[in-house]
Amino acid sequence: MRPVEGFPDYRITATGRVFSLRKGIFKELKPIYNKNATCQYPAVMLWSDNRQVKHQLIHLLVANSYLSPKPEGTEVNHKDGNKCNPHVDNLEWVTRKENMIHAFNHGLLPTTDRQMSTRIMLSERTRKLTYEQAVEIRKEWHEGTPITFKAIAKSHNMSANAIRNLINGKTYKLTEFHCNGTGKIVKPQFAEAVKIIEGEKK
Repeated sequence: MRPVEGFPDYRITATGRVFSLRKGIFKELKPIYNKNATCQYPAVMLWSDNRQVKHQLIHLLVANSYLSPKPEGTEVNHKDGNKCNPHVDNLEWVTRKENMIHAFNHGLLPTTDRQMSTRIMLSERTRKLTYEQAVEIRKEWHEGTPITFKAIAKSHNMSANAIRNLINGKTYKLTEFHCNGTGKIVKPQFAEAVKIIEGEKK
């Protein structure tokens, strides 16, 4: 059992049990959950030094108390994918990119129509083209001077058939382009996910 960082009147175990020492009374706190959340993290309400009550996620308290100091640019990942398991052995510091890839590989992303598209996109992160390159190729085709699939393919070291499929929306679908010459993105949230996977989001 170790002190809770920033809350001297509390203690936490490696399994995520939180205890209060306030007013000389030793008692375990009951975890609370966000009733409106689909994926719920257990939390507790703690009194800070300045006598304010603060909502604290238990897995973050465990990580800050038991893991190595938080590296810059990282967040906590649940190794088994269970957000209700704050045991220290189930937690690790990872980058946002690593967390997204872990969630995809373990089937943790919601499977609504929108999120399913995002999952497909994440699985295609090994493609030759980056998001920006796919954008430019479509713009080059719809807005530029007359040019053939073969010419575009040669400049990008790809086959003419691959470029044809890209232009016609059979591949790289998740950039959600209108093929009407505008190059407008229908669902820009997908672009954010692409950037995370490609390491463009720090």
